[in-house]
Amino acid sequence: TTGNNQNIISTANINLSNNKSYGFVIKGSGTVLDVHDTDGTELKNNSVFIYSADKTSNVTNRTALKSTGNGNYGLYSSGYTRNLADINFGIGLGNVGIFSVYDGLAENGAPGLAAQPVITAGYSDPVNKMYAIGMAAGYINEQTGNAETTGRIANYGTIKVPQSNGIGMYAAGTGSKADNYGVIELSGENSIGMYLDQGAVGVNHAGAVIRTAPNNTKDGIIGVVALNNALFKNYGRIIIDSGEGVGVYHAKDGKFDPASGSITVSGTGSKATDTATLD
Repeated sequence: TTGNNQNIISTANINLSNNKSYGFVIKGSGTVLDVHDTDGTELKNNSVFIYSADKTSNVTNRTALKSTGNGNYGLYSSGYTRNLADINFGIGLGNVGIFSVYDGLAENGAPGLAAQPVITAGYSDPVNKMYAIGMAAGYINEQTGNAETTGRIANYGTIKVPQSNGIGMYAAGTGSKADNYGVIELSGENSIGMYLDQGAVGVNHAGAVIRTAPNNTKDGIIGVVALNNALFKNYGRIIIDSGEGVGVYHAKDGKFDPASGSITVSGTGSKATDTATLD
């Protein structure tokens, strides 16, 4: 869609049967989009369900999304985006559920909902820097090491990270922020609940929890990582039951404010906080 102040309500069936497909592309100004496909939509490879370059857009997604391949984005937005449906990207490599850029704000769920949406992350390939991420804000230019853009994300629902090296919430760059009001559940080896880099701020709010899944058997799980002048504040709970697991890891001038929150760890070699594990 292009043009100004368009108001779009879609209940049509969106079929992204080909690779490199887009469901909706917003390039106008002041666009309002509300999407509700009751049958849900599957993404194959390198596809995006909703892409918005409109910094003044207001997007609501009520369509359940599922990945069957790699390199997909569910919602990619530079405006305001709210997700009210499950995003199951448990199949595939390097998929990202929600991505906020250019100072946008993306929210998973909403305060007070009886049934909050669930985002499930999939598989990662650290060697090739393809990470499965539930929600992401901003990103780092690998050549310069600087933030290319920033964004803001807030989780009111649940983000599940069941595979190794996956990340629940990621924020990078000064101005980027990750707020957790809900649940981040970890069960993948070396998975991370919240990863903050290059001056980003992350907050685990009162009533929120970052935790390992019940009966977790995987090692090396970390609740929060804060690096390179990033700041993490904990008003909620962090519960990590994992061998060699860590509640909060902060290094390279990353900062941790324990505020009024709590950290509980168990498992052989686990630590509430650490500054050396990843060095």
